[in-house]
Parts: sequence; structure tokens; C-alpha cells
Amino acid sequence: MKQEKPKIKTTIFEHFAKLTNENENVRISGAYSLIQHLQKNNEEKNVSYAIKRLVRGNGSSTSNSRIGFYTALTGFLSAEIQYAPNIQGILEIMKKEFKDSSSDKGHVDSLVGISLVCGAIIRSEKALKSTSENDIEEIVKSLVSCFVKPSVSPVAYNFLAELVIRMDSAVVKSVVWPNLTKHLNITKDKITIDPVYLLLLIEDHHPDTIEPNFYKKNWQSDKILCKENLDVLANLLWKIEKITIINHPIYVYFMKRITTQKLLKPFWSEHVEKIIEKSEHSKLIDVVTINSAISILKHLENPSKLVLLLTPNFQKMIQQQNSKLTKDEDIQEMYNEFYELFDQKLQELKNDTHKLQALKAFNELSTEKSSIKKFITNMINTLEQEGLFEAIEYIKSIIVSDRDEKERQYAASIFQKIILTNKLVSNNLEWRIKQLIFFINISLLKSNNGVEVGAYENINNNISANIKNIFYHSLEHKFAKIEDEKKVLNGLIDHINSYMSKKDHEKYFQKPLESKYCKIWNEMSSEINTKPDKKDKKLKTVFHVLMMHMGLQLFNNPEVAENAISELFAVLDRVTKKKNPSENEPAWIEVVIDLFLTLLSQESYVLRNVIRHVFPQLCSEINVAAFNQILSMLDIRNKENPLQVMDENGEISDELSENSDEESMEINENGVNQEDSDESDDEGFSDDENDTLEESDEDVDITNTVKMAVQNALEENDEQGSDIDVDNISPEEGKRLNIQLGNAFKLLMEHRNLKKKKKSKTAMMADKALLHFRMRLLDLVEIYLKNNPQMEICLEILILFFDLMPLAINHPEIKARFEKIFPQISQLKTFSLETVQNVTQKNLADLFNRVLEKTSIEKTNIQQQNYFKHTCVFIIYASQILQKLSPEEDDEILKIMLEHVRQFINQRNPTLQVATFIKILSTQWLGNFKVAKLISDIGLKPEVRSLRRTQSLQMLKEFFKNHHLFNQNQKKATKYFGKIFEHIKSYVSSLEEISQQEFFELIYFMMTAKNLKDFTARDELIQAIQKFRSHLILKQNILNSYRELCNNMKFEFISNDKIDPAKIRNNNEDQTSVQDGTATKRKSVTINKKVKKLKKMKELEDASQGLDANFSFV
Repeated sequence: MKQEKPKIKTTIFEHFAKLTNENENVRISGAYSLIQHLQKNNEEKNVSYAIKRLVRGNGSSTSNSRIGFYTALTGFLSAEIQYAPNIQGILEIMKKEFKDSSSDKGHVDSLVGISLVCGAIIRSEKALKSTSENDIEEIVKSLVSCFVKPSVSPVAYNFLAELVIRMDSAVVKSVVWPNLTKHLNITKDKITIDPVYLLLLIEDHHPDTIEPNFYKKNWQSDKILCKENLDVLANLLWKIEKITIINHPIYVYFMKRITTQKLLKPFWSEHVEKIIEKSEHSKLIDVVTINSAISILKHLENPSKLVLLLTPNFQKMIQQQNSKLTKDEDIQEMYNEFYELFDQKLQELKNDTHKLQALKAFNELSTEKSSIKKFITNMINTLEQEGLFEAIEYIKSIIVSDRDEKERQYAASIFQKIILTNKLVSNNLEWRIKQLIFFINISLLKSNNGVEVGAYENINNNISANIKNIFYHSLEHKFAKIEDEKKVLNGLIDHINSYMSKKDHEKYFQKPLESKYCKIWNEMSSEINTKPDKKDKKLKTVFHVLMMHMGLQLFNNPEVAENAISELFAVLDRVTKKKNPSENEPAWIEVVIDLFLTLLSQESYVLRNVIRHVFPQLCSEINVAAFNQILSMLDIRNKENPLQVMDENGEISDELSENSDEESMEINENGVNQEDSDESDDEGFSDDENDTLEESDEDVDITNTVKMAVQNALEENDEQGSDIDVDNISPEEGKRLNIQLGNAFKLLMEHRNLKKKKKSKTAMMADKALLHFRMRLLDLVEIYLKNNPQMEICLEILILFFDLMPLAINHPEIKARFEKIFPQISQLKTFSLETVQNVTQKNLADLFNRVLEKTSIEKTNIQQQNYFKHTCVFIIYASQILQKLSPEEDDEILKIMLEHVRQFINQRNPTLQVATFIKILSTQWLGNFKVAKLISDIGLKPEVRSLRRTQSLQMLKEFFKNHHLFNQNQKKATKYFGKIFEHIKSYVSSLEEISQQEFFELIYFMMTAKNLKDFTARDELIQAIQKFRSHLILKQNILNSYRELCNNMKFEFISNDKIDPAKIRNNNEDQTSVQDGTATKRKSVTINKKVKKLKKMKELEDASQGLDANFSFV
């Protein structure tokens, strides 16, 4: 009888199917599951079938299949599998599966299969250890046989290379090398990358393997990697036809070898440098070069050798790459990686000498300009003082050299950054004066070296103009003391005066001042040298600093500077002579503010910084009228552009200089000014920027805005999500709803009308200039608020910004700044006595009522913003300050707050919402004691809706977190705590059941109050919580909080399964769902189903009592 062949379990085929999947993760999963299957099912037939199938699969015709089977075979050889054949057996299977094919395609697939099977053995550490020398020889011969096909030979060479690395020298010398000699016996002028890589590995790992005659015959040297062969190797590695060749392992390996064997300098400077020069910036050559540089940097142990890479042609290659924007992300990523590594190596330099060598090795400092890392600037910032001074002298030598204009300008910008930001020289005023004089000499005066000034004729006007801009930007440094700024400016003025005082001074200046400006200069110079009285010293110092800045501006913007200096003289005369202005004459500070507005309108970043420096010194002198000049310019309700005037022909003419060479400011989407600190040579607004400029209000998503407004208008309140019953709307609520919806759709119509109006390019430029101007004014507002502001002015700011916020939605940049200023105002908790004059409790009450009324009417535009809460906080702080100064006056704000607490508890659509009360209760306002007492008195009564009781608990919880208020007012705290806790006791004793949400807030209220010294309601609250617990099946999050409270306060935890279903009432969940919305309703239904299930189980349990356990219906 014929014996049946053992059957293969069909489950094994499922694993093989995954090996051919396109998804890599699926293939890996299939290989893993196959190996697990073979290990668990110890059947020889399965293992035999699997290994044959795995070997054969390595010769598949598709790439995905080959990779999948190769992965599985490697895993198979590394795993412990019973009945697995030895290496010799696998090689026999390989021979049978990959016999010579008649077709060329079949032959290639067979050779690929042979390479992969041999590679799987080599890469499996377990398999390689069990391999005999005969097997090794068979593997080598099999891989060598694959050399016949150029498409397969790289794979074979790669696995042979791994074999050379993994095997010991004896085996390589006796088994591997003899079988390779014939195929590697190639002269160096004909050899290719793969055999070179293999030879280099053998030479490196097994130095005694290759015979000397072999080297002499083919390489005419004692070894391959030596100085004599660098030329051949460089040409071989750089002469590529496809960019993918750079992934060959020889590149990383070779660069590591030359870096560690001191061959980097001759290889890079002599050979690579020549290749780059001859290549005429071929993309392939550039990619090989930058990729090789990355490998060198990764293996460079001594960072001081970094300069060896900075050869002229290599730097030129990088600079040309920087100058063009490549669309190839992979190439750009390589350059970014190079810059990252380069910066790291520069930072590793510990010695200033090496840092300076690196600095001087750069042909152009602008090499770093387009890189992610400003590696040169970063390195300069790490220098010690002596090294820094030497670096500065080197940079200055570049500025006055005959190099490219852009390079000189970039060097000047680096120098400017040192002057402005380097901490080693920030306090050295004499040094600063000397460096700024250097800039003056080469930008305003005539000097070829920055030191000697004379009547030179060969001055480069283009570079001088750019250096002049950099000089003015160098004056932006913010000094700790204004006296220090005055000293520096005095030094600069004195230097210029030394030439202005000469009879023939015109010949020393690149652009001499006109006679009328010379006169202004002399008057300014004379004034700043006068000694002020002690009383006037502070103000005079401020005016002198302004005058000197404006004096320097005579060489840049003479007309503006002349007018400014004249105004300053007039104001200074009034200040020093104490003249009282007439009724129609403005105060001197108003004139100064008007001057500031004029200067800020020039779009000069330098002028803006001058004003920002001196403005804090004048804040104490500012009155309401002066500050209103600033606020009037911020009023976006005014549709006219305050920066524009009508010319004689009736056409709109922009006062701003469209070609301003100073302004380099952009405004980001959050409304923050961003200066171009990297490139000082960027000037004004480009044509492209103007062409692409769009109105900020056109970017607003009006649909979402109106949708939000309508939604808010239709809500009864922020917390309650129920629909409005039109039959039950009161006349008052109907009127309010009408106004709210009208405002919402009015906003939509205004936007549509705006979109219909197409603005001209000039109009858009004017709008952008106005936006920038207003952002500068907002800078002044923020500065003022940081410098002991007057309460009256703060109220003026608050009133205007509060009124403007609904309109600011169309001006996102301004809106963002408004929202930043509101918290700043609310943080003002103290005012000096002189700053609260002219403000009364009645003023605050009127403002508060106005704000509340506006909030109630225009809820769609205001209620959603946090600035409303900040407004309330500032008003109550201001009220408290006035109350301390005049205790006899009634606290009007407290009265209003208490009235709104009553409104909140009793009405469905109150003006103030719970979030505002919570914000106020967290402040240090003394009125919070009375507010909390009233909340506990009227907000926790049984007749009050569950929602309002819940919110009352939330507010009281926040109040009891205010430990700073309690610590500062302990007697008052003790007094009010007693009353509040009495109301709490009454509240919990008067109710039999509460909603889940109310229960949740009661838990958190108790966890907040339990550590208070005067917590007198502890026992009553515990008893009430357990009482309420018996009526509730708690949600998981509430149950967790309840458990935490039980653990902290040491009382019994009652789980949901201990609740008697008969005691559960469902109406509580309906109340909770009003606040929680749709999601909570769905949860409520789920909980109710759970309650019904518990009840049903209880009924069945009761019915089953007394029945025989063996009873059956069958």
C-alpha cells in the first residue's frame, strides 16, 4: 500500500500570504506570526515546507515579495525552531530552487534570490556562528557568481562586505580572500566603487590578508588608503551618474577613515576642491560634496580641524546654494543638517584662538546668512572679552575692505548686533562711543578706514548709505540709565562737532548739512552743554537726549529733525521758565506727545525706539489731555486716516514716506511687532509686499463670527442650553433679543458692503501704514501702564478699548493687543495718592453701570471675551483704593455687585455670568466677603433652581480658595465664615435630594473648605452628602471624586451597587441635563437604563426567594 504524503496544515498559508503585502508592517507581522506558528507546531513537514517556500520566495519577481520572504528567512535563521535544517541544508535547498533559468529575467531573479539567501545567513548571528568554513566558502562563491549581472552585483558586494566585517582574520585570509582575489584584481584606473569598498574593508579589518604584490601591481603603493591614491579615490567617489549612489556605505565609511587617519586636509583641500572648481556647480557634485561634509562632521573628533573644510570653492558652493531657493526638499534638508552639525562643532570649540581661526577661515561672513543656524554669530557670542575685541577688529577690517558690498554690509550688521546685544561690552560706555564713532566716520564723514577722517574722494556712496542705516539702528540699545544714554550721545555729538567747527567742514562730510540745518545743529549742541538746575535735571536730561537723537537725524531726515528740535526748544523753554500756559495754549507735555505722534508717523524704526526709550521718563508728567491725543489716534471708529491730508489738488496724499529706509517692522497674526534683526539692510516695504497686502478685515471668518453671535443671542444664558419659548418671552427680553440679533446681522451686512469696495494699492498702503502707526501707539500705552499710571488715565484707556472691542473683530492685530492690555490694567492693584485725584466712587459706579449695560445689550460682541472680566476686576480694585482713602464715602461698586448677585440668582438671563463672579471672588477685594455671604444666603435656598444652587456652590468654592485675602483680613474672614457656614447648614438640611452636578459641586466645595480653621459645618456636610448619595447612581468621574472625599475625611464610601433602586428618583437627572447639554442627556438616559436594570434584578431576586434551586421549566 502506497504511503500518503504528510499533509501541510492550511493555517500556515495564511502567514505566507502576508509576506507579499505592499505594507511593510503587514509583512513584518506575517514573518513574526509565521515563526511563532513554526515554534508552536513542532512538525517536521511544516518546517520543511516553510524553509523551502522561504528560500524560493527570495527569488520572487516583485520587490515586496522578495523583501517579505527575506525578512522572514532572516528571522527563521535567528529563531530556535525544531527540525530546522543546518546551513549546509539551506544552501542545498538554495541550489535546487535557483537553478539556471533559460530566460534572462529568470536568471536575474535567481541571482537575486541567491544573494538574499546568503545575506540572510550572514545577517543572522545565530546562523553565522554555526557556519563551517566549507559553508563560508560556498556562500562566498555563490555571491561571487552574482557578479555577472551588474544589476545584482551591488547586493552581492554589500553582503560580502558584511561578511568581511563579521568574520575573523584567519577565515577571511584562508577562505574568503582566495575566492575574491580574481575578481578584485583590478587596476586603480578601472576599478569601481563596490570592489574598492570591499578592498578598503579587508585592508582595515584584516591588514595582513592582502599580499604586498597585489598593492604594487594594482595601486602602485603599499596600501589603498594613502596620500598617493587620494586623487583616484576622490574622482571615483565624486564621478556619479545617479544621486542615489550617495547612499552607498562607502561614503560614510571612507569619510570616517580619512578623518581619523589625518588625510582630511590633503583630500579636501587638494582633490575635492579641484573637483568642485571644475564641476561648474553640478547638482550631483554639490550633493556628493555636502553629503561627504556631513559624514566628516559626524566623525570629526577634534573640532579645531573644522577649518579644513572651509576651502574657497566649498564656501562658494554653499553661498550659491544659499542664494537660490531649491525646490528639492531632500537637498535642502541635507544643507540644514550640515549647518546644524557645523554649528555644533563650532560650539564645541573651547579655545578662543581656535574660534578666531574658524572666524577668519570664512571667505564670506554672509555664508551663514541663509542658514537655519547663524553659526558665525553664535560662535562670536561665545568669545571671551579679549577674543571678542580681536574678532571685532577683524570684522571692522572687512567693513572697510574692498570686498563685495553685500559682504561688507553683512559684516557691519554682525558688528551692530555685538554693539547692541553682547553682554561683555554692554556696560562699557567708552568702548561703545568708540565703535559708534567708527560707524560715523565711514557713513557720515569721509574715511576709508573708519579711523582717519579727511577729504577723500573715492568714497563708496552705496555702501556708506547702507552703513548709515546700520549706524542709526546701532543707537537702539536700551540703557539702564538715561544718564548713560546721554553720555554716549554726547560723545558722538562732540566727535561730529570737532569737524563741524572747522571752517571748511563741508569737505569732511559725505553729505554736508545745509546752512539752516547747521544753525539748528549748533543751537542743539550749545543747549546740551548747559548745566541744568537740580530741580530740572531729570526733565532736561530727557529733552537733551531727544535733542541729540534729533540732531543726529539731521544727517538722515533733516526736515523732520529740524521741526522736532524747534518744538523741543519751545517746550524746554516753558518747562525751565515755569510759564503757565494761557487758556487756549496746551500744556507742554501735550506738545511733546504731539511731537511724538509726528515722529512715530514717519515709519522710522530708529525714531520709534528713541521715543520708547524716553517715554517712560515722561510718564509721570502726562495728563489726561495729553494721553487722549494718543487714544484719539487709536479710535478705529474714525473712518478717516489720521495720517493722510488733502493736497492742493484735492487728492489724498500720504504724509508717510513710502520709501522709508528705516522701517523693517512686520506685524504677525497675534499683533506682535517683529523686527528684522537678521538683516539690517532690508528697507521699507517691497513692491511684492504691497501687491499682496490685504485688508485685515477681509481675513476674518465672518460666517463663524455671525454664527457665534446668533447662537449667543438665542441662549437664555451661558450655562443653560434650552431653547427659547417665544410664547413666554417678556417684553424686556424680546427687546434685548431684537437688539442682539440686529447687531449680529448688521455685522454681516457691514462685512458684505466692505467686500464690495475695492481698495486701490495706495489706499491699502495707507491702511497698512496706519496699522503700523497704531501698533506703535499701543506700545506707548503698554509702557505707560508699567510706569505708575494715573487712575483717571487708566479709566480713559478702559472706556475707549471697551467701546472699541466689538469693532476690533475686523482688526485682528489691534484686537490681539487690546486683549493683552486688558489683563495688564486688571493687574494694577495699587496707585499712589497723586495718581487717583479726580476719580470718585461715583465715576467708577457710572463706568461700571455703563459697562454692564453695554454688556447686556451687545452680548453678541462682548460677552464672549475675557476682557469683560478684567474690566470688572480693575473697577473693583480702583473702588477699594478710593474706599481706603475716603472711608466715609459709600462703596457704590459693592452695591452694584450685590444687586447683580440678586439678579443672577433670581433671573434666567442675568447681565453678569458665573465666570465673571468667579473671577472677582478670586481677587483681593474686601467686598468679596459680603458678596460670598449674599450668595450663601439667597443662592442656596430650596426654592432656587438646582442650576443656580450648583453655580452658587461653584462661586463659594472659588471664594474659599482665596487664602491670600483671608490671611490679610483674618478677623473679617472669621466673622463672615461663621455666617456663610450657617447658611450652608441650612441649605443641606432643607433638601432631601439634589442633582448629580449639584452633588459634585458640593463634594468639591467641601474638599476646598475642609482645611479652613473656621470650618464649622463639617459634620452637617458629611451627613448631608451621605443622605444625598442614597438617591443617586453616580457617574464615574463624580464617583471618583466622592471616593477621594471619603478617603480624605475618613467616612464611609458607598458604591453604586449598594444604592437601593427603590430610592432613586430620575427627576434630578433632568435638572442636570439642562446645564450639561445634549451629551449629558445621553449619559442621563444610560444611567436611567442602569437604574431600571437594577430595579428589575431586585424584583427577580425578591421573586426567587423560597423557590427550589432545582426548579426548571424544562
